[in-house]
Amino acid sequence: MCAVPGVEATGYVHSFDDLYRTSSVAVVPVRGSAGIKVKTLQAMAYGLPVVSTDAGAAAIASVSGDRLFAALTDDSDEFAAAIARCLNDRDHARRVGARARRWVIAHCNFDDDVARLVRRYQTLANSRSTAGRASMH
Repeated sequence: MCAVPGVEATGYVHSFDDLYRTSSVAVVPVRGSAGIKVKTLQAMAYGLPVVSTDAGAAAIASVSGDRLFAALTDDSDEFAAAIARCLNDRDHARRVGARARRWVIAHCNFDDDVARLVRRYQTLANSRSTAGRASMH
């Protein structure tokens, strides 16, 4: 599928755990998007350096700044150079990945986030249910 030596195009991935454990860098070439990229946060939690477009990391960078990323750029030459640097300079990749991991551990708790989201949905469902009963009387 991919003709670049050392690069594997995986297609659909059922579980990212094995992929993150065996990867050297996470690449997020998203051009247009909204919201937080959970897969990006997961890669950071595994200590991977992340090279991303501005759109691919906007929500995270707006909170953390760009210091967590190996690069944030929409320039294709800079993007490729940042990937190459992560692959060729393992100390740099480890430093960036470790910094991102520390930030994710300190600021992102997936269990708490899911619990908070469930509570919001429950509140919304309860308010709609109450409103529906009120209109029936």
